[in-house]
Amino acid sequence: MIYLYDTFENYSDEQYLKHLASLPAWRREKALQYKKLDDRKRSVLAFVLLQRALREEYGMTEVPEFVYNEFGKPSLPNLPLHFSLSHCKDAVACAVSDHNIGIDVESIVPYNPDVARRICTAAELEMLEQSDNKDVDFIKLWTIKEAISKYEGLGLSLQFAGIDAEKYNTHTQICYEKKYCITVCYERSEIGFKKLSVC
Repeated sequence: MIYLYDTFENYSDEQYLKHLASLPAWRREKALQYKKLDDRKRSVLAFVLLQRALREEYGMTEVPEFVYNEFGKPSLPNLPLHFSLSHCKDAVACAVSDHNIGIDVESIVPYNPDVARRICTAAELEMLEQSDNKDVDFIKLWTIKEAISKYEGLGLSLQFAGIDAEKYNTHTQICYEKKYCITVCYERSEIGFKKLSVC
């Protein structure tokens, strides 16, 4: 299940402070490492979404401390479930599943051909050259590759230009109104979305 929050205009400082205080100390410390308040809020919201997802999907009321693999992928120790978190300027997302999963959400920004050349295959670059909406098509590619990287648990060690997205199960949604793109890479197809306006 995918839990998505994209109404930051409704997320008050009071709610943020309440959520921050309710976090386990280890997660609160991680959130406070961000220099900008908005980034702290998104980090807090990502964990709040995970708490809600685990409560609603698995009946868990406490989230144990994460363990990380050598590439930084978090997991929950000794539990047969998987999760992935992502946030950008416009949205926060959390995916939980009984099977491996990866998620990425990114704001739609102006197309940058220099960045595209670093992360795209020759075929993808050709597609972008022909695109009538390079901004959206590039961010879609980026989120697909990032979601695959999280799915594989290899982080930035996985070279994006070498990712063959055709080998993976991915699903992308584009929110044109709020200008972001979200992609999930999944092992099984039982994926639903819960868009939340209140956390």
